[in-house]
Amino acid sequence: MTPEPHGIQPQPEGKLSSWKEIAAWLGVNVRTAQKWEAESGMPVRRVPGSNRVIAYTEELRAWLHG
Repeated sequence: MTPEPHGIQPQPEGKLSSWKEIAAWLGVNVRTAQKWEAESGMPVRRVPGSNRVIAYTEELRAWLHG
């Protein structure tokens, strides 16, 4: 099953630019998404010098199915 965005629209190229967008795309809450990143290696990139994160839907799909 391929997740689809739930209410939050990602940027056109499949870039998700917050924990809220990432979690919505996955269909989970923010805390679960953060836990998956910390414990299961979910591909999320951290913006140096800030608390911001970025994830790409193609990478998340591959991680989910890998």
